[in-house]
Amino acid sequence: MLRYGYAIKNLSKITRKPCLSYEQIPLKYIGIISASRNYSDAGDKKPGNPNRPPGTTLKAEECIPSNQSKSKGSFSSDPVCPIDPNVECPLSPNRDCGKRPEPFEEDGNRKKQQRVWMQLLTALFITGATIYMVNRMGWLQTSETLQIPKQKKKKKAERKKVKIPAVSSEIVTEIPYLLIGGGTAAFSAFRSIKSRDPTAKVLVVTEEGDLPYMRPPLSKELWYNKDRETTEKLKFKQWNGSDRSLFYEPPEFYTPVPELAQSHKGGIGVALGWKVSQIDVVNRTAVLEDGHKIKYEKCLLATGASPKNLPIFETADDAIKSKIVPFRTIEDFLKLEESIRDSAVQNIVIVGGGFLGSEVACSLVRNLNPDQKTVHQIFKEKYIMAQVLPEYLSEWTTTKAMLEGVRCMPETEVADVEMKGGHLKLILTDGSKIDADQVIVAVGAQANTQLAQSSNLEIDAKVGGYLVNAELEARSDLWVAGDAACFYDVRLGRRRVEHHDHAVISGRLAGENMTGAGKPYLHQSMFWSDLGPEIGYEAIGIVDASLPTVGVFAKATDQDTPLAAVTASNEGLRSVSEEHNSQGNKSAAIIQATPVSQKHASVEGLKSAESTKNVKSDKKDSKSCEDEGGNKVEKPRDDFGKGVIFYLRDDVVVGIVLWNIFNRMSIARQVLASGTRYDDLNEVAKLFSIHED
Repeated sequence: MLRYGYAIKNLSKITRKPCLSYEQIPLKYIGIISASRNYSDAGDKKPGNPNRPPGTTLKAEECIPSNQSKSKGSFSSDPVCPIDPNVECPLSPNRDCGKRPEPFEEDGNRKKQQRVWMQLLTALFITGATIYMVNRMGWLQTSETLQIPKQKKKKKAERKKVKIPAVSSEIVTEIPYLLIGGGTAAFSAFRSIKSRDPTAKVLVVTEEGDLPYMRPPLSKELWYNKDRETTEKLKFKQWNGSDRSLFYEPPEFYTPVPELAQSHKGGIGVALGWKVSQIDVVNRTAVLEDGHKIKYEKCLLATGASPKNLPIFETADDAIKSKIVPFRTIEDFLKLEESIRDSAVQNIVIVGGGFLGSEVACSLVRNLNPDQKTVHQIFKEKYIMAQVLPEYLSEWTTTKAMLEGVRCMPETEVADVEMKGGHLKLILTDGSKIDADQVIVAVGAQANTQLAQSSNLEIDAKVGGYLVNAELEARSDLWVAGDAACFYDVRLGRRRVEHHDHAVISGRLAGENMTGAGKPYLHQSMFWSDLGPEIGYEAIGIVDASLPTVGVFAKATDQDTPLAAVTASNEGLRSVSEEHNSQGNKSAAIIQATPVSQKHASVEGLKSAESTKNVKSDKKDSKSCEDEGGNKVEKPRDDFGKGVIFYLRDDVVVGIVLWNIFNRMSIARQVLASGTRYDDLNEVAKLFSIHED
């Protein structure tokens, strides 16, 4: 590089001396040589040169000073001057002094010039390449100029379902109590077993990868977490602000499965990620997926239910399925939570207008930035929860949800789905299309009865679930509880219930009967739904919007909210708070305070109750927004602040909804159990303290 740099420095001198061609002379001498040439021909005359006539050619030897030693074939390395100052001497011994160069000499000079230029261009290229590489490697960048690119946020690794224990050989081969399924019903059952048999050994086998947990907060309280770390730990705050874990018990509560057989104090072991493929009822043996056999004395099926999906989604390719989640489990929640928090996910579509879909929709719009996220809810009914609530109340609830920010799309379904450029688009039955970055499917659940065929168990063709007797027994020493049980209700007929309270009570009763209690299942289970901390309801019995209804409403107070109810009881699971809250005095007063008659309820009463849906909203108290179609939605008056809705079949109350009325479920059970026809349901409504401030 230094050599080429020196050549560039002396480039101007080189180009001024095209005739110089003494290759042995270093470049540093060029600058002191006089290289001007006087070409001699026959017509040239050299003034002031008397020694030789014009045209005389000098010999090379005559160009060398006499005081310099001469040796044949050797020349001085230093430049020399001719003896005659008027005659220029060539520096090459092979060239005649004062003679015009031959054509081949000019070509040689030209080639040497080209070689110099090539060397120059090569030097420039090497210099540019060197500078580029230095900058590329960052060797010359200072702390001020060095810019470190921002690292992309790593996507959180998905929770992988693992088997615990890892091999079936570590699972006991004999156990007194075997529970298949690890949900609420199983949890309630093993608590009941341990309360009656403290040294009992209980083995729970579940396909899920988590210990028993409660499902209701998955669609409600968990979405209100502001701290992502709290969410990842599956903790949440109840409506009153108290902290709670989603899991019923901490891990240390359970006995490791390999240690269960040797435990003298008994215990409860949970085998996670394992599936039972068959039950040999006669030999009282359960077979795991890998063929491992477990002999039991008593067995409970608490396999629960699985979320339904739309056929159009089930047959879609994997790229489309990756953006669709049928919502039910912890895994579903964590996947949705991670997706929805992604800034690229802007359009969230919920398919389904029932309890679950409406709860999730209201939870999301309350906790997501409306400028960045849009929540759509698609349902085939006219209003949300239209299959449960009377139309006037369903309409009122839909309006409230839309004012919260939910983009409701009623009376439509998903007809097709397409993926273009990584973006999902839903095509609806009304011809419209909607962008969807994340789809949540909440269209109901179906009982997990896969063991029925392999184990010769009977299922109900109409409502689904394993057929059981009044004691929840399907076969000898085999009970069923929770969502998968199809039981006979002495008041309402054969039913299958998919609610938390039923899982708790049926699991408890099954556990008692597994220890020899022999009790019938007579409980009327309740369920509840919250559309946030301000609006909620509890229900019992057959709550079907197709039945005639009578509603009695009153103005609500600040104490008539789910928030107030949880604050008073410090219990978010309202089936538990209802059980703890005794209403014995008022329940006993029902028969005395309410006249019983065989007369039909008045048609005028039904009409007056239904007519409340036509009350127009007060303009002074109105607030408007736009629905999915751009229509104005006005805020309704608080006509339905709190109330009681009675569902009638043959003029007998078979179902009750307590709208923003809490801790009165024991009264509702008494009304259903009486099986009578009331002259005036307004009088019955008074038993629920509806008019108390």
